[in-house]
Amino acid sequence: MMTRTLTPERRELLEEALELRRAGLTEQNIAEILGQPQQTISYWLSIIGNGTTTNIGKEATPTKNTKIGITNNPLTLYQGKYEDVAPRIPNESIDLIITDPPYLVADTDITRTGRADFRRNHGQWDKTRDEQYAHYVDIWADLMTCHLKNGGSLYLFMDTRKHHLWTKAFESRDLVHKNTLIWHRTNPAPQIRQTQWCHSYDAILYFTKGAAKTFKWQGQNEMHDFLVGGIASGNERLWHPTQKPRWLLLRLIVVSSMPGDTILDPFAGSGSTAFSCAQKIRNIILIEPAPQFAGLIEGTAKDEFNRQVKVVNG
Repeated sequence: MMTRTLTPERRELLEEALELRRAGLTEQNIAEILGQPQQTISYWLSIIGNGTTTNIGKEATPTKNTKIGITNNPLTLYQGKYEDVAPRIPNESIDLIITDPPYLVADTDITRTGRADFRRNHGQWDKTRDEQYAHYVDIWADLMTCHLKNGGSLYLFMDTRKHHLWTKAFESRDLVHKNTLIWHRTNPAPQIRQTQWCHSYDAILYFTKGAAKTFKWQGQNEMHDFLVGGIASGNERLWHPTQKPRWLLLRLIVVSSMPGDTILDPFAGSGSTAFSCAQKIRNIILIEPAPQFAGLIEGTAKDEFNRQVKVVNG
């Protein structure tokens, strides 16, 4: 089979296609994520499988029930609070930050007649007073700004009630607000009391430190700032109250990072940021203070991806 010479940009997409295929995604899934025709994806994977490209690899499809991991993308987990761990991470060493910080929106328990009480508890941080939370936003925004490289990108999931705090904090540190993405959850939690609309969306603030060094345009129809899809479910669903789905995190990673880049999630939770790109050649740094969730990250890495986690106590 004859193969045409690929530009660096096309070769990078080909490598991305291979890693996504190894992760078990279908050709249609890969085409949607990379913004390429499915016929192109099929062609790329066929030439990889026949060994007609160099330094890419020959296996395009994993064998069934095989645990897949890439050993050259380190996964480091700091167990501690971000502000305590931060001095261990060099300034301007991070290419991409993706995180889901505390929202401060937890409700007290809701008593329901004849049924179990309904609880919406997102953790101890979500019970912080407003003025104290604003203080922490300033601290965290400072740290993220320092850790980002010039040209680095930042995606921050945020409830619209706290949107203004984070926007003000980042803009005062000269980060550039590029977009506010909206993720429409197609399967939101039900409205138990049926007294208001179902809450079915999250805002995702997108900032860059100067001009973005990496932004992979996927096509006009694929780059809308309104992302539609379900919450984590099935085998992917872990026991964390605000877990984000891997498909969504993967889209952000594909657009705003390159193989070899370092990604930081300073509020790691269940570790989905790492596991969404488990097959991709990225260096991952997670920070999580809660021992139960740090243990969850270790267990998922080992059981689902056959990966070792370097744990550093904060």
